[in-house]
Amino acid sequence: MKKTILNISFLLFVFLFGIQLNSNASHLMGSTLSYTCTGPNQYQVTLKAYRDCGGVTMPSTFVVAYTGCGSSGSVTAALQSSLDISPLCPSFTSICSGGTYPFGLEEYIYTGTVTVPSNCASVIFSTSSCCRNGSITNISNPNTIGFYTSSFLNNNLTSCNSSPTFTSEPVLYACINQPVVFQQLATDPDGDSLVYSLVNCLQGPATSVPYSPGFSGVNPLTSPVTIDPITGDLSFTATAIQVASVNVLVEEYRARVKVGEIVRDMQFTILNSSNTLPQLSGINGVSGVYSFNTCETAPICFNINASDINAVDNLSMFYSGNIPGATFTQTGTGNSRIGTFCWTPPIDSAGTYVFSLGVFDDACPIIGQNSRSYTVNVNSNPNTPISVSADVGICSGSSTTLTATNVSPNISWSPTIGLSTTTGINTNASPTTTRTYTATAIYPDGCSS
Repeated sequence: MKKTILNISFLLFVFLFGIQLNSNASHLMGSTLSYTCTGPNQYQVTLKAYRDCGGVTMPSTFVVAYTGCGSSGSVTAALQSSLDISPLCPSFTSICSGGTYPFGLEEYIYTGTVTVPSNCASVIFSTSSCCRNGSITNISNPNTIGFYTSSFLNNNLTSCNSSPTFTSEPVLYACINQPVVFQQLATDPDGDSLVYSLVNCLQGPATSVPYSPGFSGVNPLTSPVTIDPITGDLSFTATAIQVASVNVLVEEYRARVKVGEIVRDMQFTILNSSNTLPQLSGINGVSGVYSFNTCETAPICFNINASDINAVDNLSMFYSGNIPGATFTQTGTGNSRIGTFCWTPPIDSAGTYVFSLGVFDDACPIIGQNSRSYTVNVNSNPNTPISVSADVGICSGSSTTLTATNVSPNISWSPTIGLSTTTGINTNASPTTTRTYTATAIYPDGCSS
């Protein structure tokens, strides 16, 4: 009886989504190999591997090798945890957790500590395993093709480097004919600048997987895929049912010097689903606006709306970012949520800052998701002192001319009470009581003094 239920569920899955998951002896769906500095020349390496529960079981250890500057070695990374992360609604249970739904995804985390050569600017960590998920359609004979996952480290720095980490799993289930933005949801503990690109999936050192005709690292889907090199937004509208391996290279730069890189080996499954995916708005609800300009020391707050046309869906939002002092709060219920980002950029914080949001519904059986990045550009505030006329005493009913001089082309006066004009270098003041007027210089980049 139990077997009959499983077969019925499997046929329902094929009917609803138009794709059959056939793992055979394969199992790997995605992986990342990150590292964290724990002391001089010492690093904890963390392998996150993602298993199709219809495939073979995962090992209790992985060997992570390192090479660099004529030295080599390895560490046995031990299994720390495993978790069923199948993106199913609460009323469905995957086969990973003993359920009857013929679909399941598990995350396995392995860690180990390694000491690498000192003053070496080219350390490479790597691990490999067989085999990839047999359902993959953009690789020839995928269930015989291995995984090769690597990361790069510059260990010749005054302060040691830790790689970025990612909140989004490298496994995505998307719907056919619906626009999708997949965000890496990356956080770099050192505040380094990240650069993203699509590259070939590997089965060994510098050895690409054998792509099926028409596919490659930069063309992994049957429809065009673009990736924003600064934000990591990976955008596409799939036009065909497909299971694809997708590889994203993330490079770290500090003061324009490359200090590391990490590779995300991912699997995207395109389903024939009737669920309409949730959406994220632009800043303050403005369509297409995903960046905000501000200045040092200027407090900012703006809203981002999450919505879903499916009235019965309940949404949740997830914030990912490494902007010290910034806050993100959520309000709303059901199929409408509002997220509010607030921050006061401190002095000497001029630069570009990126945070990311994910939005998830609770559709059955497979939940829908979308994500997007948002950019805050901080301009340096010149804080140039404004030369103004001296304090003056006048009689009630009289007026005086106030003068401000500054290189800025725009001067604004406040408050407006008793002033002949609120803009320009000169204004006539006729207050009825003692009053303090302020002149503000507004610069072309939006900063002010």
